[in-house]
Amino acid sequence: MRDIFRYYRKRVREGGKLYKRTVYGVAVCLGTIAGAVLAHSSGFGGQIQATPGEQAYILPTPISSTGKTSPINEAIGPVASDSLRPLPAMRDFGGRPKIVIIFDDIGLDASAYTQLSMLPGPLTFSILPYAQDAEALAGDAKRKGHDVFLHLPMQPASNVTNAGPGALLVEDSPRVIRQKIARNLDSFSGYAGVNNHMGSLFTQDRQKMRIVLSEIDLRGYYFVDSVTSGRTVAATVAAELGLTILSRDVFLDSDYTNLSARIVRERLGELEAIAQNRGYAIAIAHPYDTTIETIRPWLVSLEMRGFELVTVADLLEDKMPPETLSATALR
Repeated sequence: MRDIFRYYRKRVREGGKLYKRTVYGVAVCLGTIAGAVLAHSSGFGGQIQATPGEQAYILPTPISSTGKTSPINEAIGPVASDSLRPLPAMRDFGGRPKIVIIFDDIGLDASAYTQLSMLPGPLTFSILPYAQDAEALAGDAKRKGHDVFLHLPMQPASNVTNAGPGALLVEDSPRVIRQKIARNLDSFSGYAGVNNHMGSLFTQDRQKMRIVLSEIDLRGYYFVDSVTSGRTVAATVAAELGLTILSRDVFLDSDYTNLSARIVRERLGELEAIAQNRGYAIAIAHPYDTTIETIRPWLVSLEMRGFELVTVADLLEDKMPPETLSATALR
């Protein structure tokens, strides 16, 4: 029965791919002439070298142009730089290296979303289930050719941070976790997959992650591990369950305190290097002004530099072999 459901889910989604690619094609055509100039002036004319070493990642929440911050902020701790991960041999994905860009924390800043939605896509917008206008945002994003995820709140390791209402907690019983998952997943419609909001503590719990991944799979959604902890067990549990998931490779703007255009460009360079070596790469970003302004010329010139911007569905249903694909397993 589950295989039949997945078959029809794929058929339905295929109907929307032509629209997404048409919108994307128009955006690329409009930006082709300006792309070369923007790429040159913004530092994307050649490959950017990844910075080795370790970095203390901070997973922030949107900060609006007014400077107001959200109290939801998670310290992740030392995580090996993505550039240090051993990369597997290049797979044949039938063409150019594929890149997925997921923007997290959508729904807390309307003006930031407006800027994001005007970027060339397809991008993936991960909307918080407690966002006031979640349903409307999801519909608008899809009409503009973007993909939509649900940003499922999970317990962080820090005791002074809060993932928000309805967050999954390690002390929750299996029954409570299933109830919370159901309420979160029913909060709005139109999304293709789920990734975790925070969760540096929760994603370390093998038993609880088995429940989460099983429930998400039962509903027919994709799962992408945001990798907010180097100790996440999502990929391991998925393999035990025979499920296919993906994991984040690069955070483009994880440390807002020290964020700059140069740092975002360096992370984009790391992302390109991973995609070139492995055939695909996944980045997570946040709706910050610096990130949006830096990524705009990069997106415009991406196709001319030999890459293809895709969705998670493009990777999992059309391009990828039937196995668990995880950046965390490559560390």
